[in-house]
Amino acid sequence: MRVGYTGKALAINAAYTVKTDHVVKGSVADELKRMLDEKALERRSGSEAIAGDRAWILASWGFALDVVPTLALHRALPLLADQAGVVLPSLIGPALSALAPLLKVVRMAGAAGELEKRAHVNPALARLAHLILASLIIALWVGCGWVLVSAQQIRRHGVRTDWQPAEEYLPAGNATVPAKVVRALYWGFSAITSGAETSPTTTVEVLYTLSVLFLGMSVYASIIGNVGSLLSTLDRAAVEHEDKLEKIQAYLRHRMIPPSLQDRIIDYYDYVFTTSGGLDEQALLDDLPTSIRTDIALYLNKDVIRKVPFLKSASESFISVLVRLLKSEVCAPSEWVIKYGDIGKEMYFINSGIVSVISADGSRIFNVLGPGSFFGEYALLYSQTRTASIRAETYCSFFVLHQSDFESLLEDYPAFADVVRRHGLGRILAKIDLFQGLSDECVEALLDAMVPEAFNANETIVQQGELGHSMYFIIKGTAEVLIGGDSHNRRVVKTLTDGDSFGELALIFDQPRSATVRAVSTCDAFTLSRDEFSDVMEEFPLFKERMVAQAENRQK
Repeated sequence: MRVGYTGKALAINAAYTVKTDHVVKGSVADELKRMLDEKALERRSGSEAIAGDRAWILASWGFALDVVPTLALHRALPLLADQAGVVLPSLIGPALSALAPLLKVVRMAGAAGELEKRAHVNPALARLAHLILASLIIALWVGCGWVLVSAQQIRRHGVRTDWQPAEEYLPAGNATVPAKVVRALYWGFSAITSGAETSPTTTVEVLYTLSVLFLGMSVYASIIGNVGSLLSTLDRAAVEHEDKLEKIQAYLRHRMIPPSLQDRIIDYYDYVFTTSGGLDEQALLDDLPTSIRTDIALYLNKDVIRKVPFLKSASESFISVLVRLLKSEVCAPSEWVIKYGDIGKEMYFINSGIVSVISADGSRIFNVLGPGSFFGEYALLYSQTRTASIRAETYCSFFVLHQSDFESLLEDYPAFADVVRRHGLGRILAKIDLFQGLSDECVEALLDAMVPEAFNANETIVQQGELGHSMYFIIKGTAEVLIGGDSHNRRVVKTLTDGDSFGELALIFDQPRSATVRAVSTCDAFTLSRDEFSDVMEEFPLFKERMVAQAENRQK
């Protein structure tokens, strides 16, 4: 196909190298060469243009539409006609001079398409603006044609008609250019929408008016159809949301769901639509390259990253991996996010909203967490069930890290496990009355020293009479304290649950265990060795004071 255009391409290529001021506006050679190089680079996706590319471009209609407005045809055609002995109408020069640059508008469709894709506005609004602009240009063309036809008819017949504009609006009239443009635009719109205000007289005027009427019907139909379509799609997401709610409400009524629960469901969907715009982000972004998805995730999650303490000092590579793994989730007020004793398979980062950390029986609120906090990591770190319940107090938006993704992060970034463990332990210690009010330095020292340990149901944790080497803090589970040397004569003197501790007597007073402690259910605990216990007591007097007070109270 490119070979067939070789002659034409070479002819034009030779023509544009000849600089003739009578034929072009300025130096067309430089302008055309610039166009060729730009288009060749586009076609070659940035590679160096070659002669074959130029020939292919020169043979294209698109290049012709770019070149013709650049040429000064009102000078070129009379010059060529004079050399050929042909007499052109006197208005042909001004007409070409005025209308040739308007051919650039034909290229507007492509530019408008790019604008619709790249403008940071609703695409429907961009298409509506494109439609209005196209209508203005068509009306201006029609009005300019009306002026030129009128001038040609006056010159040819020497007769003025009511169809023609006033003399000052003709090309040689004394009206200003803006006034002429406005008058032409007005006549063009009038002719397109409702027909000319006055009847044409000459045959040429009738033919032009018929052409405009036919064009007007096409434009009018196109505008009506496009505007209706655009208005219906201007907020398509809201329409789809309303349709979905209608189906959900029909289902809820059919299943006779209680009205209070129906209201909660509808409120939930309204909240999700308000926060997400009714868009499924995951489905929309699946086709994007990983690097672009990462950049989007970093931008969307930047507020959470700033709020989570241990992420502030994390490496960029770690954060990039983490944000790609996070999934969005929403909870309604009063909804249980996790429940005590459940198997933990997710870790949560709070993006917005407030949650409460609640005891197993629901009688006590240990803590209230807000944006930037996280929870659920303990069950994943130690493969344990949930140690507390979490309830949403407001509408909450979370970023969820699932267990498989959590484990892959631990493999690739071992330091992540230590950081999460420390933050998790800090919250667990906050549930224990013994640690309330301790300094941050003391808590940090305890976090460094404690070791997690799990005990099965009916397993003996400490034995009465043996030497004590550790102190224990129960995080989750139940244990019983038994006294009596013979296993048949032992009696239960106390039951220990979440937040209780034992074993400090043997460490403080350097004596054998005074009782046996046995797990009633599976127990998760943290142990503090004798040496670590002594070091913390020596460094932090308040901790020592509390330990001694607890030990003396138990001896009474």
